[in-house]
Amino acid sequence: MRIHRLWTWAWLTALALHVACGGGGKGGTTTPTGTTGWTVLVYMTADNNLEVAGLQDLTEMASVTSASNVRFVVQVDRAAGEYAGGVLNLGDWTSAKRLLVSEGHLQQLADLGEVDMGLSSSLAAFVNWGVTTYPGDHVMLVFWDHGGGWVGFGWDDSAPVGGGEPDHLSLDRIVTGVSQGLTGTTVSKLDVIGFDACLMATVEVAESLKPYASYLIASEETEPGHGWDWSSFTNGGPLGAVALGRKIVDGYYAQAVTAGDAADVTLALVDLSKLGPIETALGTVAGAYGTAGAVAPVIGAVAAGRFGAAEYGASPDPSQAYSLVDMVDLFSRMGGLTGSATVQSAVTSAVVYQVAGSAKVGSHGLSIYFPPGAAYYQAGYDALPGMDAWRTFLAAVFAGGAAQTVPTFDSGGYDPTVAGLTVTGTVASGAETAVTEAKLGYGVSDLGSGAWLLGDSPAALAGSDVTGTWNWSALQLEQGAYAEYGYLSLEVVSASLFSASIPLAYDEPGAASLQSALWRIVFDTGGSVVSNNVFLFTGSGVAELSPAAGSRLRALVMHMPDLGVWSFSWELSADGGAGFDATQPLGLSVAALPGGTYYAAVLRIENAGGEGDWLYVPAGVTIP
Repeated sequence: MRIHRLWTWAWLTALALHVACGGGGKGGTTTPTGTTGWTVLVYMTADNNLEVAGLQDLTEMASVTSASNVRFVVQVDRAAGEYAGGVLNLGDWTSAKRLLVSEGHLQQLADLGEVDMGLSSSLAAFVNWGVTTYPGDHVMLVFWDHGGGWVGFGWDDSAPVGGGEPDHLSLDRIVTGVSQGLTGTTVSKLDVIGFDACLMATVEVAESLKPYASYLIASEETEPGHGWDWSSFTNGGPLGAVALGRKIVDGYYAQAVTAGDAADVTLALVDLSKLGPIETALGTVAGAYGTAGAVAPVIGAVAAGRFGAAEYGASPDPSQAYSLVDMVDLFSRMGGLTGSATVQSAVTSAVVYQVAGSAKVGSHGLSIYFPPGAAYYQAGYDALPGMDAWRTFLAAVFAGGAAQTVPTFDSGGYDPTVAGLTVTGTVASGAETAVTEAKLGYGVSDLGSGAWLLGDSPAALAGSDVTGTWNWSALQLEQGAYAEYGYLSLEVVSASLFSASIPLAYDEPGAASLQSALWRIVFDTGGSVVSNNVFLFTGSGVAELSPAAGSRLRALVMHMPDLGVWSFSWELSADGGAGFDATQPLGLSVAALPGGTYYAAVLRIENAGGEGDWLYVPAGVTIP
């Protein structure tokens, strides 16, 4: 899925922020049928909250000169109630139209009425018509909309299905649509399939599409709202697939630099003919570690690789996360495993060219699905082609992790001072190597047996000692005189960069329930923000938060009802509170809680299976 930056930053002081939320006619030229350098077919599902971004990209396409020998043929489905305006020479519409883009002009070729863009038959009809009517020396098919990795692409708000969720193109529907669309044409394989969408540079997507294209262009991570720079196709007509692909990748990154969100972007050009060695290498890994017993001796290395690797579509709530990790980064962190070096080499060979921002230094072009535990594994993954070996490995890891030693604390203590809190614990002898993750959660007492946790940060593990610290600070969202405490999850990205993830709830008028949102901020050691994006997690996947009139934003915190039982839920910080007007400026600050506040803290250690132990500060204590 593509993301718009909802908020732009006005100032920052050590993560104290103030932010602000964020003509009709047909062309008269004759439909050309002759070949051109590149025919670029764009399947633009803009019948959702990305509609305005789609119109902006149509304008970018129209900036490419006719001398560039690139022809854009677009099927674009617009939304009702999002934006009532035109683009270039065309006025407003809410149906699906087929357009031929020329320099400074859009020619309407057909108005299809309301189309379910989530049907494989809709995709097949467009592909078949496009390659037949507009043949080219080279043909590229680009999918434009929200993306969700192997889960699929292209959520159409005007086509609700079961449960009222928008219809979309699952990966098997994409395969069916492309396959049927090419049937009976002179094009047996497309030169390039691209995704101007989030999270689509996964090995699962590549495996599914390799029979139908020579190259894939896609992003491992979410894309900012501007997406690709379509003007980068200028003078692209004489180029081959690799040269034009590199031009597209570079143009995307350059536009992100200009927009100020390059730190968090990725885009890669992948040679789909080179996936065979990746399959073979994954088979080697599965052959060596395909059972719980075989993987048990290396489960610590596997877990360290999984939790240390660059992750995409991440969230503090693992049930919301997409669980995609970079393949090279993952296997480099599991370097001692049989086949790990071969996997890295195979992926590096297949990725022809890629860019990654400063906060995505672990990115190498292709990700793979690796949920943090069996409880988060999605059954739909079982049907994906080419991933049998990886499924075998995952099943073994989950079984081996569950059978692994559960680390426990022998002892612990806490030390509150005016400057902050330190919580320490000593892991039971022999269980230190089973610890794969350690965190300190902190917050305020619920004045019962539980706590409202307001954030977490990594804890340090040195030998058998685990140490977590908190400086008494808490996140607060503000709008005028109204404020709510929020949850702040901090991550060390590199020696000079950090990221903050802030869960929110989005309340849209008429919606049946609240929707989960996530604000991700990347900042450096000097406190300067280098990237910030807001994501909306719904049944439609990750999406830009484009606030509707009357919508509200609410802060979420983690409630642990009993500190003696490891169980928690995400709840509204101020249940019954007014929340914030999502269309108006919103303030954000981090400040110390006042002395005398009843506080709570939990130090947690876990093994690869998510099992572990915790220490907590006893109830009834207050900040000095």
